[in-house]
Amino acid sequence: MTINSNHLYQLCFHLLLEIRMLSHEGKCKDIFKLTDFLHNLPLSLARLSRGETTAELLLKELEERAKLFGAERWLQGQLGQITGELSD
Repeated sequence: MTINSNHLYQLCFHLLLEIRMLSHEGKCKDIFKLTDFLHNLPLSLARLSRGETTAELLLKELEERAKLFGAERWLQGQLGQITGELSD
C-alpha cells in the first residue's frame, strides 16, 4: 500500500468520525481501544512534517501498534477507504 502524509491526516479525521459514531452507540470500550491505539498519531505527523520520519515508516509503526491492540482490521479498512485500495 502506498501511503503519504495526506492519507495519515485523513486517518485522524476517520478516527474522530468513528469515535463520534461509537459514542452515540455507547461503546466506550471500543472508543478506548481506538484512542489508546492512535493517540500518538498527531505527534507522529509532526515528526513527519519536520522530516524526522517518512509516511512509510509511520505506516509500519501503525501496523505494529494495530497488532498490539487488535485493530488490524480497523486500520486496514480505514486505509483501504482512504487510499482507494481494497483491504484483504
